[in-house]
Amino acid sequence: MTCMETQRNMKLFIDDKLDIEQLEEFLLHIRSCESCREDLDVYYTILSSIKFLDEDKNSSEQMDVERFIKHAEEKIRRKHLRIIYKKIVIVVLSIVIALFIER
Repeated sequence: MTCMETQRNMKLFIDDKLDIEQLEEFLLHIRSCESCREDLDVYYTILSSIKFLDEDKNSSEQMDVERFIKHAEEKIRRKHLRIIYKKIVIVVLSIVIALFIER
């Protein structure tokens, strides 16, 4: 993902509107591009502060950008684990079916 694409996706990231593939590319870029990371810090702080003010929430409840990024990375990790689990189930079921067919 380029810097321009990353800039365009910042609000989508903050609003949790990126699909898993977009999210992976976005986070990879954010982790490797200091300029985009700094922009995300500023943009996230501004947007999340406005959101919390609009919702009358305590600012101590506000998540910092690093925790927000880690939360997104965890979402990706869980998605990959679900895919692995599904593949394992398919393999196990295939073996069980093959054993029953041989009888």
